Amino acid sequence: GREGGASPPPAGPKPRKPRAPKALQLADRWAERLPPIEDEDLLVTVAAGLGRRVLRREVEDKLSLGSPDEEVYRRDPECVECLKDLQRLLRRDNASRGALLRLGRIRLVETDLVPLLVHYPQERDVAYNVLKVLTVLTMPLDLGSNTDQEQAEHLKAVKQEVLSAPDALTNVLSLLARPLAQHPRMTEEDSLTVQLVIVFVRNLLLPADVEEPGWDGKERENVIQCLFDTNVVDLLVAAAQHTDEAPFKAEAPLLLDIFHEIFCGFQPEKLLEAARAERKVLQEIEERDTRRRTEQVQQREVERAMAHSQLKNLLAAEKKQRGVAPRPGARHSRFGGTYLRKYADATSRSMVVRDNPNKSTYTELNHKRPSARAQIAEERLHTPRDSNKLLVRLWNYSKSFLDGSYDILMDVLRSELAHGLGVSRLEPNDFFNYIDLAHFFTRLTRLCVEDGDLPGNFGGVREDDSLENDPSPFRHIGATLNLQTITITMNVWKSQADLPPNGDMKDWDMQGAALDLLKEVLLTLNLSIDVGTHDDRKAADKLQRRVLYDDARDTGLLATLIASLKVFPKLSKPQPLSHANSMMEALYAAIKTLERLNEQEAGGFMVR
Repeated sequence: GREGGASPPPAGPKPRKPRAPKALQLADRWAERLPPIEDEDLLVTVAAGLGRRVLRREVEDKLSLGSPDEEVYRRDPECVECLKDLQRLLRRDNASRGALLRLGRIRLVETDLVPLLVHYPQERDVAYNVLKVLTVLTMPLDLGSNTDQEQAEHLKAVKQEVLSAPDALTNVLSLLARPLAQHPRMTEEDSLTVQLVIVFVRNLLLPADVEEPGWDGKERENVIQCLFDTNVVDLLVAAAQHTDEAPFKAEAPLLLDIFHEIFCGFQPEKLLEAARAERKVLQEIEERDTRRRTEQVQQREVERAMAHSQLKNLLAAEKKQRGVAPRPGARHSRFGGTYLRKYADATSRSMVVRDNPNKSTYTELNHKRPSARAQIAEERLHTPRDSNKLLVRLWNYSKSFLDGSYDILMDVLRSELAHGLGVSRLEPNDFFNYIDLAHFFTRLTRLCVEDGDLPGNFGGVREDDSLENDPSPFRHIGATLNLQTITITMNVWKSQADLPPNGDMKDWDMQGAALDLLKEVLLTLNLSIDVGTHDDRKAADKLQRRVLYDDARDTGLLATLIASLKVFPKLSKPQPLSHANSMMEALYAAIKTLERLNEQEAGGFMVR
């Protein structure tokens, strides 16, 4: 040692300031390179201050059920304040979404947000602020960042964690109980709650990556199945019925996005096939039950006849026996015993007579239970296959949506779309969703009318056309079969057809969707002339005259269709072949309409 000097410091690492265990774990997980964000330390502290898992024995409530060694989630006293801080930090996040990536790395949704929704639904402040955080975390991506792929992965993981806990989604819907009970006298907070829930449901349905082709497969079906299981779809129909009133009127574009994502990934023909299969199964079940009841009745009648015949024969035999045998002493009718008959001749053997009055002379009844294999086959017959379960649900849901919600929603949106593409306050994506959804339900209705199972007549039986009060089979799509919708569709189609093929404003999908809707409207109008009611035929004739009245000009429907068909070979590379098929079908419907009008009025038809 050194003389007169201070003693050297002890060997070993320097003492370290203790940190919160959870915050330390978060900082360690963020050691990898991530986009920089502001207030990263604050984000660590906020994420660690929502809650924690503790043993049940440490909970103050000693009467709680469950094992004392089981872990339960308990929120921290500052949970609500931390959720509000988390919202502020997420709002300040840039396009790289570094805060989202950090929260995704630590799986905050699974460890804290979902447990808070599941265990604290009665605390409205907690559930409401958790929903606000989840809504921000599930917002669609803004493509163009170098972290788009990782953002899409985290966004998909967030949706899967929410959908894997049905109780959490159910508790989100419970937030609407108070606002809906106060409708139409909602407060501003109630209106914001309704908007928040609708935005959150829309975010769940939108794909994590717009360029991801696999979203239209099993994952999308799982999301829709979950919405059916938690009755979210029923709430959406109820909201669509009130879109002509505040506050739901402002949410009409969001509801349009939701219904478009639910329906337009499926073909109407598939829904009808599933409906026919379900109807066939129900008919087989009914026929089997009827046949089984008939067989049981017949079996009882046969057994009753056999019992009567056997009883008659026994009574006749007993009567004959009484006439031949010596009359015995009086005995009880149910007396049973053993008798010894002796004869005067000692050489003769004695005869022993036994009688069992409890012995039944009837044949044994057959009470066999169905085998286990038969029971399994019966259950399979009642339960639809997984591949058709969603289609059957969508079929039934489409009828519910058409019955009072479709027309109201589409009428509200049509008034906004009437200003035109680029002028209306709605985005081009709203135009596309409107046109695509209208095409889906117009085609579904037309196929149902041709098939005989009308969406407006849920029994599936068409009433007599001769009755004056016969309901129109097209009454549920009146918002589509009107001049304003047809004008909007034709304007969108013509404007897109006139744009240069390689221009920035060119949208082939928009042009194809408008052409498909126009084709379905023309075919449906022709069908209403053939099988519709008197009012249907009158309205269809008026619409057809309005649509085709300017075909002598270059801007008419026929002229535009013919010009598009002529240039299609030159644009076959960017334009899909389905556009040519739709143009041919639309041209056929238009020519058929013109022939009918010219036959009615020689020399040209009049526009009424």
